[in-house]
Amino acid sequence: MVTITWKRNKCLTLNKNTNVMDNTGKVLFAALVGAAAGAVAGVLLAPNSGEETRRKLREEGERIKDDVTKKVGSLAEEGREKIEEIKKKAAETVNS
Repeated sequence: MVTITWKRNKCLTLNKNTNVMDNTGKVLFAALVGAAAGAVAGVLLAPNSGEETRRKLREEGERIKDDVTKKVGSLAEEGREKIEEIKKKAAETVNS
């Protein structure tokens, strides 16, 4: 819960749903970490030559990097939207 107090004794209380980093972000992060660990384990346990294994690891690393970049961008956008929502609610409360 977040409480913001102003000079005229007006308060704005926001519920837990306005948290920028909520459970969705945590679950998403855990899923990405699990996928990365599974991919690395799969490549390392596959019966390939060292050169082939290194190539697969590079390719998988690039794929995971791209996925993480997209997800972080998405979470950042969600965070910006939540912040704007909080600012709007705060302004409405102050002006009322």
